[in-house]
Amino acid sequence: MLIRLLRHWHTRDRWPFPGQESLAEQTGQSVRSVQRCVAELREKRLISTKARHRKGSNDRTSDEYDLRPLIVMLHAIAEDLEGRQVYWNDELVEVPGSAS
Repeated sequence: MLIRLLRHWHTRDRWPFPGQESLAEQTGQSVRSVQRCVAELREKRLISTKARHRKGSNDRTSDEYDLRPLIVMLHAIAEDLEGRQVYWNDELVEVPGSAS
């Protein structure tokens, strides 16, 4: 599900907001399975969500998926691995340091 959400993230200044029906169709899951998966990602604090509504009404359209928690976690992991050797596809590789 995280990969699917990332694929919907098209602009840096706006979080992805695919509908649950769309996510279900794209992943071959039921809408209920998508809801459970999103709830699990929220519980694990990998994402947060915010309901979106039509302008001028209270009709809900979809959720906006804030990926900042995931990005912060991945950044911390990358910093921790910087300069170390790790296995990737059964091969020992060096994790490059930052370019700054």
